[in-house]
Amino acid sequence: MQELAATHHRKLSYIKHLVLKDSTYRKTRAPNLQNAKFHRKAKEMNDGLPEGRRYTRDEIQEALDEDEDLQNLDSEQEAELIEELLAHRNSKKRGARANNKAAASDATAVGTAIHQEILNLYERTGARALLFITRGHINDTIVPMWASSGDTQAFIHDVLGMTAVEFGQKLELWSCTVGAKRQKTTVQKLQSECSTMIFEGLQNITGQRTISMSYSNYDTLVRLRYKVELRGWPAGVKFATPSSIGALGDITALHEGLKKGECCWVRLVTREVQQVEATKKPRKERKERSDKGVKRGPRKRKPTESEDSGAGEAADEGTGRPHKRSKKASGGVISQEFVEDEDDD
Repeated sequence: MQELAATHHRKLSYIKHLVLKDSTYRKTRAPNLQNAKFHRKAKEMNDGLPEGRRYTRDEIQEALDEDEDLQNLDSEQEAELIEELLAHRNSKKRGARANNKAAASDATAVGTAIHQEILNLYERTGARALLFITRGHINDTIVPMWASSGDTQAFIHDVLGMTAVEFGQKLELWSCTVGAKRQKTTVQKLQSECSTMIFEGLQNITGQRTISMSYSNYDTLVRLRYKVELRGWPAGVKFATPSSIGALGDITALHEGLKKGECCWVRLVTREVQQVEATKKPRKERKERSDKGVKRGPRKRKPTESEDSGAGEAADEGTGRPHKRSKKASGGVISQEFVEDEDDD
């Protein structure tokens, strides 16, 4: 291998990777404080700059070393920087692509990498794998692809009685119809369960059954009024009512956090209440009525059908109430006051 590396002007590690079929997947390192500081400084310096005019890593590191504010942080500020870096990483991993072209390129790149991995895995261990990638919506431009290691594609023909292309077409049809409906139902179910867990948790910690959860005025109507807060909200997920979180990955992360107890209600101590009071957001007021300041009198009673007709009706003196017209006035027959009995004759 040393001779091959020297002949082809390659590093020995590269030749070993080709020969031994090593995996390219590596464990992701947990973010540390230095990474978080560098991310904050890079964001400040390169924000809004075009691709060719951005600062290099060395320039950013030099500016970071001279920044006294980032070098002298307390524990809360350090934790905030690490949370910001975690949110950025989660956004890159699970965030939606900018357009269909970017999504198609992402799917192709990941599919190609996985194909190479399962081939290497088969060479190293003999494990077989079968991969199918298809679009999830009818408007997507992702090109369907499939890959296998060994002779695994023969399974589709021998057991299912179809070719791999036919199987891919059926999978794409299912994904664009039934699969999309199931995903929508799953999102709605997770949204409902998250709302229920948040509301019931707020009821239990406050001991009040007629309480309500407010997201728009969270600081004033929840944290300061009841001296509690919801901690452990997933990083990268917007703090809002679960019904407005439509991304399956985001609502799933929130659901898992609530179910495992990682996201839960806690009571605030006096110092934390004072911090909320000092940094609370202004309360959102309701929109004023368009007729504010205009004097509004009592509502008028709608006239009945009999009052609208007015035929043969008159008003009682003093009360103004209409009364029914008499049968005499209307020409009706009036019975006699005394009726003679024929037996008296």
